[in-house]
Amino acid sequence: MAFTPLPRHLWIIIGVAFGLRLTILLISYVANHGPQEFLWDDSPTYIRPAQTFVIDGTFTDRDRPIIIRTPGYPLFLALGVLLSHVEIYAVLMQALLGALTVSLVYRIAIAIFAQEPIALLAALAAAVEPAALLFSAMVLTETLFTFCLMLSTYLLLEARSSRALRHFAGAGAALTAAIFVRPVALYLPFVVALFLLLWALRQHASRARLLAGTALFTLIPAAGESAWILRNGIQAGFYNFTGIDELNLYFYNAAAVEAQRTHLDLGTIQRRWGYSENMRRTYYRVHPEQSSWTDGQLLIFVGSEAKRILRAHPLVYLKLHVKGMIKNLTSRGTREWFRIFHLPNSALLFKCVSAALQLFILLFYLLALIGLFAVRPQSWWTLALLLLIAFYFEFVTGGPIGDIRFRTPFMPIVCVLAGAGLATLLRRVRIPLAEAPTAPVL
Repeated sequence: MAFTPLPRHLWIIIGVAFGLRLTILLISYVANHGPQEFLWDDSPTYIRPAQTFVIDGTFTDRDRPIIIRTPGYPLFLALGVLLSHVEIYAVLMQALLGALTVSLVYRIAIAIFAQEPIALLAALAAAVEPAALLFSAMVLTETLFTFCLMLSTYLLLEARSSRALRHFAGAGAALTAAIFVRPVALYLPFVVALFLLLWALRQHASRARLLAGTALFTLIPAAGESAWILRNGIQAGFYNFTGIDELNLYFYNAAAVEAQRTHLDLGTIQRRWGYSENMRRTYYRVHPEQSSWTDGQLLIFVGSEAKRILRAHPLVYLKLHVKGMIKNLTSRGTREWFRIFHLPNSALLFKCVSAALQLFILLFYLLALIGLFAVRPQSWWTLALLLLIAFYFEFVTGGPIGDIRFRTPFMPIVCVLAGAGLATLLRRVRIPLAEAPTAPVL
């Protein structure tokens, strides 16, 4: 990996990315008279473990081992807790991480297309992409997770060209960090490993080294996941990586199936099943026989119940899952923008902002499709790897909810392709795009 200077134009784009994020933070802070709108519904579930970790070095909540959340994001917040301004610290760090993610998008685009104009336009797209801008202003996992994921992706692409085991190891370590921030990537190492195995078997040169690198890439996250599963089992009797999957499966996926079957809305079913912000109280009111259960026992129960319901009605759930995948792609986040900027409650303004965001999203997808079909990559294997990662997140986050936050992990990949599409259009209208050296940079 060559340590070469970053192109001047990329520094400008990184500055724009950082400046936009800081501007959003400043406007939100002023409009809301403080940092309170940086906090969202899930934020306390990350801040409380961070506070406990700072106080006594444990990952607990009210002396119970935490098995719903993983420690990645709370550890990220710990310094903010020490500084007594966790909200400000989190969003400022996320503004920086967002800018660094833009530089990774540039590097990934160089690795895929080896064209400086495409890479710069991809970085510019990532700098202004609405979902990334939105979540940089929230005390939520999306920005840190996306940075770790893109770092892993970049190192994997470097490993493909260098065959260096350190790149495979770095990619595995970065993906492990991403998994501990958001468990949605739990199975990604094994999906990618299968892809790398197929690629390695097709190579005649350095096949043994590629197979060793693939094994190393896979074993690092597998070891991290196994250690945390063992911790959960020993401390809570729950031999799984995180309990959030069981809760979501029961109170969202299975509840949505039940809502479809009974022609009731999802909220009604969730309340009947004991779901609320204070779930310990409301759930035990519905299930008093479980009030003496441990958290691990409760999670095992709701997980098994959810799977039973989903197995009994697979076609009903499949329809809900596909609808959720579509919503992931099209959700605009208008309400979130209104809340962050404290905009007036105007129906006309809401429709205008929604329409503008929808057009912006469609523009990204259109440019990405043009880039996918109009520009030849250096290797179809590398492009296929990007598409596999994007499809993984689009598929596993499908379901009854569907939300803008579920597409944040793969939007940098959309930006890479959008950069290729935009470069193609600019060349078609004969706008000159200067070429520059395309050596990999770090």
